This record gives sequence, structure tokens and C-alpha cells, in this order.
Amino acid sequence: MGSLCSSPSPPPRDVMATSVPFLVEHKVSGELLGLSGILSPDCYDYLRKIVFDVKVMEPCEGPQ
Repeated sequence: MGSLCSSPSPPPRDVMATSVPFLVEHKVSGELLGLSGILSPDCYDYLRKIVFDVKVMEPCEGPQ
């Protein structure tokens, strides 16, 4: 007996976009906050309206 309907598998990009809803290096405007007109945060979670901007540096040596 055959199926009445079928659904093609979604492409990997669509699966990734729905499981990890982040925009990386997405351009946003900071003008409403008095910031630059074009900001490029590291990551933007558009479902929760959270902006991530990560800063890293080399570990500094402790007192000698």
C-alpha cells in the first residue's frame, strides 16, 4: 500500500537554520541607541532578541 502523501527531506541548511536560530556577523543599526549606524555583532539570536559580542585576549602572566 502506497502512502497518500510524501514530504521531501529538507536541505541541511534549512535544518540548521531552524535548530540553531543565530545570525552570525549580521548587520544591525545602533542608531536608536545612539550608536553607529551599522553594527556587526558576532552573533544575533533573533528569536530571543539577544546580541552576543565576544571579546578574547591572551592570558596575562601573574605576579612574578
